[in-house]
Amino acid sequence: SSSLAAIEAARHSGLPFTAETCPHYLSFAAEDIHDGATHFKCTPPIRERDNREALWGALCSGVLDAVVSDHSPCTAALKRMDLGDFDRAWGGISGLQLSLPATWTGARAHGATLVDLARWMSERPAALAGRANKGAIAKGKDADLVAFDPDATISVDQSLLAHKNPVTPYHGRTLYGDSFRGKSEISIRDLLFRCDDVMRREREVVKAQLQRNGIKLYEGKGRLESDHVVAVDGAEGAAADIRYPPI
Repeated sequence: SSSLAAIEAARHSGLPFTAETCPHYLSFAAEDIHDGATHFKCTPPIRERDNREALWGALCSGVLDAVVSDHSPCTAALKRMDLGDFDRAWGGISGLQLSLPATWTGARAHGATLVDLARWMSERPAALAGRANKGAIAKGKDADLVAFDPDATISVDQSLLAHKNPVTPYHGRTLYGDSFRGKSEISIRDLLFRCDDVMRREREVVKAQLQRNGIKLYEGKGRLESDHVVAVDGAEGAAADIRYPPI
């Protein structure tokens, strides 16, 4: 957090640069990490609680641009949890699968909204990477949609993660925000994008692409009919179940 003042001054002077942080720096505090808990090791290391709160302040005020996963997976053996040896342990955290709920858990506690979350984790990263087809729900953009319940909670069990090597410091934590599963009534308007005449013509192309990738999609009554399958009203749009691939 000692660099935040310099970042803010440089930004006000008009220098062309970006500054970002990661979910683990927004979620954990050094005071809460036990000796030998090498699954928390990352670079730079987790700092104290005051530093975490300074990062949240900078993020909410616009001093920091984005939240990125810094996904750095490794085998359990490389974390040296058997020895508790921070010097020899791999320095990185597998953050891809839990980045969204971890960040949202802290965001709602700091008065931020889903609009803020989308800006930090989608709009600004897309702009930084020069991906004009990403970062917004709009005509002409890729339909990267997430069915997300901001009030649902998940209890993290590392044995159930989709990572090839499910090692995570979030194990045992309760996080806010989950994708829809099971038989849950949902609002078509909340879940899907509305299609104008052009998008209706494009819909069959998108549908064919999804099916070629092995994603289940079919028309139905506008509700989740079963695990990992979305039924949608054909007059309203298209939806798909996107699963985390093994990493």
